[in-house]
Amino acid sequence: MAVVRDGRANLYGRQFVDQYRKAMYDPAEWERWMRERSISVAFIQYGTADDRGLLQYLVKSHTWDLLYFVTRRASCAREFLGQIAS
Repeated sequence: MAVVRDGRANLYGRQFVDQYRKAMYDPAEWERWMRERSISVAFIQYGTADDRGLLQYLVKSHTWDLLYFVTRRASCAREFLGQIAS
């Protein structure tokens, strides 16, 4: 599994972090970013307003399924994962 971003922002560079933050606030940008990078699972550590907004979008989305939700952590998967299990 390839990691797109983890908590070590200094490894990714300012441009990447800025693009990621923009995607967190814009569902269309998030979806474009995920498709562009072929990302199918999002592990999210939430606790800030930034993270909460993204998590709310993912939970309400018809494209993503909530896999688990525990204190300060969540995981969502794109719908096609269910097709693989069928």
